[in-house]
Amino acid sequence: SGTNCDCCEERITNEDYIHYSECEEEYLCDDCSTYIEEREDTCRNVNALYNNYTGYYIYRYDVEQ
Repeated sequence: SGTNCDCCEERITNEDYIHYSECEEEYLCDDCSTYIEEREDTCRNVNALYNNYTGYYIYRYDVEQ
């Protein structure tokens, strides 16, 4: 049993290490995801931008639209 990470395709058996991302609409493991404070959600690492001013990550598509 377990859930596959939709990014790296690894099977994650410990539910503490897999998260459903509302932003991406997929399951992501800890290694492939970054927590977005203002959304209270995770996204793929490649879609997370670090905001030097606030010190938090933001979702790329919130600022690139």
